[in-house]
This record gives sequence, structure tokens and C-alpha cells, in this order.
Amino acid sequence: MGIRNFRKIIIMELIALVFILSACSSKTATRIEREFDEYNRVVKEVTFVQGEMRDTTTYQYGTDGNRVREDHYDKDNVLTHYKT
Repeated sequence: MGIRNFRKIIIMELIALVFILSACSSKTATRIEREFDEYNRVVKEVTFVQGEMRDTTTYQYGTDGNRVREDHYDKDNVLTHYKT
């Protein structure tokens, strides 16, 4: 086997590895969708993993603009915990 054939094989294997790794990473991809209020503050975040909704977080703000409450819900929209 010549050096040129060896290089071609290595290049083809590297390309295949890149495709395999990119396919694996897309399966574990996490996406967050955010909703904002009129003051451009985040009021809701929905997290998706592998295209399926994982959880939701909602935020409430006081009159001073500071965040006063954070509610965390699971994929069935059941409150799991909150922070004040």
C-alpha cells in the first residue's frame, strides 16, 4: 500500500469520525427558549433536551426591577421548587 492510499484512508476515516461525533452531539443538544417582558427582562425559560421539553422556569420582578421569585417546573408543569 502506497503512502497516497494510506493518506486517503486516514482522511476518509477522519471525515467519518467528524460525522459520527456531530451526530452524537446533536442528540444531546440543549436548547433554551426565552420570553421577555416589556422591560426586556426574562420572564420565562423553557429548556429542551433532544427536542423534548425538559423543564420551565418563570421569573417575577419587584417594583424596583430586581428579581423577587423564581419558580421551577418539571416537564409535566408541576412545581418542583422555587426561590425568593
